[in-house]
Amino acid sequence: MGAYNTLNVNVKCRNCSRLYKSNLQFKFGDIWQHEYKLDDAVILEDKSLNNSNYVVYGILEDSVCLYCGYFNPDEYDIFVIRGQIKRYSINEDINLYLGKNEGNYYEIR
Repeated sequence: MGAYNTLNVNVKCRNCSRLYKSNLQFKFGDIWQHEYKLDDAVILEDKSLNNSNYVVYGILEDSVCLYCGYFNPDEYDIFVIRGQIKRYSINEDINLYLGKNEGNYYEIR
């Protein structure tokens, strides 16, 4: 994946429902191993990105549950609203990224 940023997340296992800590790796903004948490402002090279809303492709570092060994989904959507990371959820349609910004993010309205 090369250089990327990370978002610290809590993953709820789909099998045992327990939470465990992990990171989502993503490429958006200034890509240089920056670590984020929810509600952080993304460091942006292009300040015009602050004016829009984006869904950013994220890949989970640890998809195997620490408690039961279940393989959880590893592709996520990270929602960046006016430059701030607001939420994340399991990706439902990877095709939305195809052909847009090297598959790393797309703009939403």
